Amino acid sequence: CDLLRKELQRKALQELEAVEKNRDALLKKPGNIEVGKLAVGKDFPMRVLAEIVDAALMPDDEIQRLAKHFVNMGADLIDVGMVAGESRPSDAKRGVEAVKKVVDVPVSIDTLDPDEIREAVAAGADLVLSVDAGNVEQVAGFASDVAAVVIPTNQHEGYFPRKAEDRIRFLEEIMKKAARLGMKRLMADLILEPSNVLESMLAFHDFAFRNPNVPLFVGVSNVTELFDADSVGINALLTRLSSEVNASMLLATEKSSKAKGTVREEAVAAKMMFLAKRRGSVPKDLGIDLLILKDKRKHEEAYDKTLEADAHVTIANEENELSTLDPQGIFRIIVDRNTENIVALHFANAGADKSSNIIKGKTAETLYAKIVETGLVTRLDHAAYLGSELVKAEIALKTGKEYIQDNKLF
Repeated sequence: CDLLRKELQRKALQELEAVEKNRDALLKKPGNIEVGKLAVGKDFPMRVLAEIVDAALMPDDEIQRLAKHFVNMGADLIDVGMVAGESRPSDAKRGVEAVKKVVDVPVSIDTLDPDEIREAVAAGADLVLSVDAGNVEQVAGFASDVAAVVIPTNQHEGYFPRKAEDRIRFLEEIMKKAARLGMKRLMADLILEPSNVLESMLAFHDFAFRNPNVPLFVGVSNVTELFDADSVGINALLTRLSSEVNASMLLATEKSSKAKGTVREEAVAAKMMFLAKRRGSVPKDLGIDLLILKDKRKHEEAYDKTLEADAHVTIANEENELSTLDPQGIFRIIVDRNTENIVALHFANAGADKSSNIIKGKTAETLYAKIVETGLVTRLDHAAYLGSELVKAEIALKTGKEYIQDNKLF
């Protein structure tokens, strides 16, 4: 099974690499454009744009930390998020410059404010997110050489058509105007509404049918962030729907705790859907997957009740707290999300206010091995407790669940 899985994965990666190697030829086909140096369009996997939400309010080092993290998670572009209702041109410039210093991917500016867009473009932004009926004339004057996402709104007048047909017609009008004004590399975003998902997807579907060579942008996270369910399934399904309407780019945000991991989830899902479409298959047995909390096949050993025939059976149903402290001290376990480390803080005694030893690592096994090696635990019950807590911390890091020592994960 492991050999088969590795072979499927190898073939999947080969397919994806072959497409990227053929980018120059594919870019000549209608429906494909360049955003910065990134090829975007229906002949490529859907690209994932990871937004640094409220980047305008962050110091440069935090912007850069998030940019590097999102790229490591699979983001193809980084979006500098501004603050709605405020005009911060200098922060738009600063944010774009900060990102470009640390990652080699296209950078977009997320605002409708023409002054912010102007400064971002001057700083090297590769994509404007977004252009609408209210700002298209101003933005076209200085952003005709960069790619832009066009949306069916007029924010100045507070207008947004809710019905799919009205939305499509209005967006087509704005895009024609943008093209007349000299904007060449345009993408269309019909706007995925969290409270109107079906109507929104119908708008994407019908627009794509009428305009097959216009790359589509889908704000997947508009729904994920406002849905109290685990993000991995939502992102996978919405990415599938986006693939069916021939989308070219997806928005990923991780503003809320429940949305952590969205960038990676969308990045993997985008590749899955591309492979499925090329192969004419469902998104199954592709070589890559998003099975995080469930397994595809059952391999665990089934319990044989006959084992109890000649054995003394004890039902362990009491949760006993440690009644005796380890003479070597106590541990406080926390997780460092920035470095994805489990951290074990050792205190010489219960009254100590400063940690005497700090042990960090990626897995529970490496930490408890080091704790035993250094002689910081002497009691078996304390060792068992530590092992349990360290495993909980590791699972929390992998799944995005919140870890609080002594609290249940699920």
